Amino acid sequence: MAELCSGFPPATEFEMRKIHDRFFKNVFGEKGNLVDFIDGFLPRKLVESLDLSGARIVSPVHGSAGEEGRKEGRKEGRISEKQGVLKKLLSRKFGIDAKDEERILRQRDPDKLDDALEAVLFAASREEVLDRLK
Repeated sequence: MAELCSGFPPATEFEMRKIHDRFFKNVFGEKGNLVDFIDGFLPRKLVESLDLSGARIVSPVHGSAGEEGRKEGRKEGRISEKQGVLKKLLSRKFGIDAKDEERILRQRDPDKLDDALEAVLFAASREEVLDRLK
């Protein structure tokens, strides 16, 4: 058990995690705090390498609605990851322009993104990959 501070009873590891999680969600749930943290504390090279164009803050919800929100958040995260990997691979193999990038970002179907990712490995052209997003 850990002592939070003098005068308070010791907390279990589980209670400490809950306190930490609540603090983290409250502080970084505010866009201004998050931006200040990214600008002020993360290494400049890391900040410059981040693509936050599609980033958004999702408010935590508790109960069954909260679980649905977490599932949706995980799904959105997986879609964003697939889009990012597809953009990077396609760019390195064939090169892409802003129109191609927009086309990738508009695709929200994880299966079509998977098809396009697979196609990058075997495709002979950029168009062959992008056709998988239709």
